[in-house]
Amino acid sequence: MSTILVVDDAAICREPIETALQHAGYRTLSAGDGAEALKVLERERTDLVLLDMTMPGADGLVVLRAIRHNPLLREVPVIILTGASDPNTVKQAATLGIQGYILKTQFSLEKLLERVNACVRGASGGKAVVTPAAPVKAATPAVSAPAPSMPVERAAAARAVPAPAHSRPVAPVAGAAAPAATRGGDSGARRGAPPSDSKPEEAHGAAAAESGGLEQLSLVISEAELHRLIDHGLHLKPLQATVHNVVCVCSNAHCSADDVAKAVSVDHALCIMLMKLAHSSAYLRGRPVDSVRAAVQRIGTQEIRRLVTALGVVDRYEGKRDEHFDALLFWEHSIACGLIASSLARARSARGAEDYFLWGLLHDAGRLILHDHVAERYELVCQAADRLDLPLEVVEQKMLPLDHCGILAKALGHWKFPPEFIPPVVNHHLPAARIKRQRPEQHEPAATVALANRLAHAMLLGCSGNAMIYPISEFTESLRLSPATIDELTRDVPDETNNLKVTMLSRAEPDAWPDYVAELRGKLCDSFRPLYVSDSGGPDAVRIFCERLSGAARHDQPNVGVIHMRDAADQATNTSAYEARERKAGVGPLPVLMLFEKGQVNHDHAWLHSRRHAALMIPFSIRSFIPAVNELLSKAE
Repeated sequence: MSTILVVDDAAICREPIETALQHAGYRTLSAGDGAEALKVLERERTDLVLLDMTMPGADGLVVLRAIRHNPLLREVPVIILTGASDPNTVKQAATLGIQGYILKTQFSLEKLLERVNACVRGASGGKAVVTPAAPVKAATPAVSAPAPSMPVERAAAARAVPAPAHSRPVAPVAGAAAPAATRGGDSGARRGAPPSDSKPEEAHGAAAAESGGLEQLSLVISEAELHRLIDHGLHLKPLQATVHNVVCVCSNAHCSADDVAKAVSVDHALCIMLMKLAHSSAYLRGRPVDSVRAAVQRIGTQEIRRLVTALGVVDRYEGKRDEHFDALLFWEHSIACGLIASSLARARSARGAEDYFLWGLLHDAGRLILHDHVAERYELVCQAADRLDLPLEVVEQKMLPLDHCGILAKALGHWKFPPEFIPPVVNHHLPAARIKRQRPEQHEPAATVALANRLAHAMLLGCSGNAMIYPISEFTESLRLSPATIDELTRDVPDETNNLKVTMLSRAEPDAWPDYVAELRGKLCDSFRPLYVSDSGGPDAVRIFCERLSGAARHDQPNVGVIHMRDAADQATNTSAYEARERKAGVGPLPVLMLFEKGQVNHDHAWLHSRRHAALMIPFSIRSFIPAVNELLSKAE
């Protein structure tokens, strides 16, 4: 079996070539830079080297020169495989002696294998010659993007900021004991109100202590081991060959729409996805497109490069499902987040609105990587988040050296996304105040992705594995978004998400898609018909969530009250407003669920003595909300 060394600093180019060679019956070795390549050549017998020319440190010419000057290596055949087409580079390589020169912008894996087979069989007679795949045109050499300098505020670094308070249902009048906690909206609501003089943080700590406590959690894996497993997983699971080919074509500054369309057209599923996306709200502008070339022109060459890479990520991590994670629901949430982010960007006339779709699509991809490559350890993290009823990102920061945002930053660098692309997509879990302090070019994209994520959760469009409902007022105010803009999104995005998700996940059968909303409604003991009151003057995620969960039933006679308070200190004002709504609706007194963002509910208030009630602090988990509602409805008179 012949051995071939593939030398390229871009894993997205190197790994598909290795896979194709292995399927063709070759043994492969790989190196990510010139120095590593020379070390491999010194210890391994090699029959052929496929050598990239543009690498950091020792570039292709340096490696080629070292091979030809080493008596033990000088006869090893070398084929240059690169995005560079500088005639001077070709001349220098020819002088040193090569068996072929193939431009990445003009090759297919089939043609590459033909060249490799001919070289290994000795078709060139062992003589070092130049055989370019096509006439070389003057072009700007493709330069690999530098490793990100990590202009990213990792959420874990913000631990001085208080974690979101625990979602804690508190005692309704004459409340019964809650059922045992289970996953996915069935968890029992912990009862027993904290003392009225306790602070939210103290109550949160006391509640969490019931199951071991947030502060008692510890790392489940060392930083070195986490990096090793993630690196190994990313190398073991490369993006597919079509992605590699499209990326290589787009790397050429002189490539045309025809060149890109030709590279895309070899993959029928990819063509369909790009055509569908070109007609989606994320890219819709101008006349309808009727060809792949027109779709490429509409989306743009560099955006196509990033989009195809993102679609490659979707394809690689499409089908996983376990107790805490359903990949189909995950991608439904991510697609919705991308559509919402791009719509918000257009509503604000933001520059580069197309990037927002990709930021939304990829925002939680770090969790996919953790589920795939660190499965057993990450399962412990998910179990702890369920047990403590906390946002998953909060528990990640206690149990992992890198949370899912840090893992995503690492993966985006591996996939050669430009460094400036990374901060908005990985900073979406930072508090609004922290995001607002960033530079304007980073603040608005990060705030938009954060808001899109929270809206997708509230609209119940899929599930990222973190079934939480978060407030949105700080983000809508920061981005100066009107209620009309949010209302339009909540009306249009669900249908568009449903249309797009089946196209983007090509291996999923339409009938296989779980209906997340129907699943949650099935866990309610009765239809949920809320009489809703809120002191939030602007767009309200809790209202959106309640309307989505209740569906058409919300138009029938209410059977439970929901009061949303930004500050529990305004409890008396809010209960008065709610009572007025009850009188107007001709119902009551109904059991009431009180949702508050800060402060502490006063359970000794006389108004509450006359009705069953429960309370949850925002953000709250759906697995706490549904049992709390069931408890109120099942005991209602």
